[in-house]
Amino acid sequence: MYNYLPIPFAPFKYLKEKGKHRNFTIAWLVFCLFIIPSGMITRILELTGIPFTLFGIDFHITIYFPLLVCIPICLCFGYIWAAIPAYFSTFFVAYIGDMPINWIIVFSFSNPIGLAMMVMVYRLTPARIDLKTTPSMMFFILVSFLSALSGSIGSFIWTYTNQVNLHDFFKVWQGWWLGGFLQSVFICAPFLYLFSTKLLQIRDKLITKNKEEIDNRSKIKFAIIVVISIIILYVWIAFQINILNIEDKLMLVLQDDIRNDILKATQVINFPVIVFIFIIMFLGYFFFYFTDYWTLRLQGLNNELLNANTKLTEKNESLYFNSIHDTQTGVFNRTYLFQKLPIYFNDAKQTNTSLTIFMLDLDRFKLINDTYGHQTGDVVLRKFAQMMSKLIPKEMTFARFGGEEFCLIAPNYSLSDGKELAQHIINDTRNLNIEHLGNKIPLTVSIGIRELSQEDTSYDEIIEAADKALYQAKENGRDQFYFV
Repeated sequence: MYNYLPIPFAPFKYLKEKGKHRNFTIAWLVFCLFIIPSGMITRILELTGIPFTLFGIDFHITIYFPLLVCIPICLCFGYIWAAIPAYFSTFFVAYIGDMPINWIIVFSFSNPIGLAMMVMVYRLTPARIDLKTTPSMMFFILVSFLSALSGSIGSFIWTYTNQVNLHDFFKVWQGWWLGGFLQSVFICAPFLYLFSTKLLQIRDKLITKNKEEIDNRSKIKFAIIVVISIIILYVWIAFQINILNIEDKLMLVLQDDIRNDILKATQVINFPVIVFIFIIMFLGYFFFYFTDYWTLRLQGLNNELLNANTKLTEKNESLYFNSIHDTQTGVFNRTYLFQKLPIYFNDAKQTNTSLTIFMLDLDRFKLINDTYGHQTGDVVLRKFAQMMSKLIPKEMTFARFGGEEFCLIAPNYSLSDGKELAQHIINDTRNLNIEHLGNKIPLTVSIGIRELSQEDTSYDEIIEAADKALYQAKENGRDQFYFV
């Protein structure tokens, strides 16, 4: 399975166990010890707000190493397994940076919030996380953008607590989300493409329960609201920051009339931005109800297909059952018997184990039919078949051979074991209480036994030999067994 499916978070339970769960938990703890302090690399090497120019536009990115490993861990193993090291790595960086402890606790949730956005979207969709297809790769890029924007809320706390000026705040904020987005696309995506299959194999070995069912309609609605809210918030904040930057630069303009004209021009931009935000809201509303409508349609069609498939499966199972069972007695029929015989024969030959065949025939059955009628004869056949089904072990195959004759295949049964079982069958048949239409019908059975020998080259030889033994039991007076 290549979809998002988290490993249940139970490290204390796993550590008490032996085997793969314990090894995974120990590996995760070692991973945490390395990844949590790695956030300091960003601070020591001053990798925050690194400037670069593209198409004449200035950009800023921040490189944050814990994010590079937390994203693959999050998608392949589950949110909690990645959120904990993501939280404490941010906590460690903020603590070293002398941020007040009350702000540190809140600030440290920034990257886990970004990961939560990513997980929420993947939980609601059947998107592959191995990125082996173009749609799955494009989907990951889109989700990475939303995740980076969600996590960038931490930049507000960072700049506030460090008293960063407006110009530097823009660099920190843009560096945070743009850096996170580019790292996801150019480092995490290739990593997932190359190694996610192996990681998912490890995950599948650790998961012991099925994926929970998700209420798609309500959760998709919630997800769309959250995503649209983040996009709107991003557009509004980006616009306001740019306006504040313009106003900050206007302080350098000495002419009041020019400064006022520029300020009025910037205020005019508010209207199209508000219109743009309403367009986004409308598109989101339309998108949800469009997808909701088709989801319901597809769910209806899917339910119809499932019902039709269930009925077809039940019909096929019924047809198969009837094809291998005797309708009169309920035991296996001759067709099924000859399907199983070569399997038993070849297995016994290859493993050098015992195999014994019994041919059974109800004594004077024609007389029962002639005396009491064919309806009574049918009752006798069913009663005998029911008795045999209760008597023989499950690993044996009992089938109606034809008429009043039956065949029993006994794997791993020697001739001595077969003789003992045959006597049990004879005794139970004598004691079988059969009454029909006020008549008590006595019944006995004759049995021919043949054990597989090294000289036998086909199962037909065993059946023929057992049948000859049955004939001899009849000749010897019935109600007994004979073996060859």
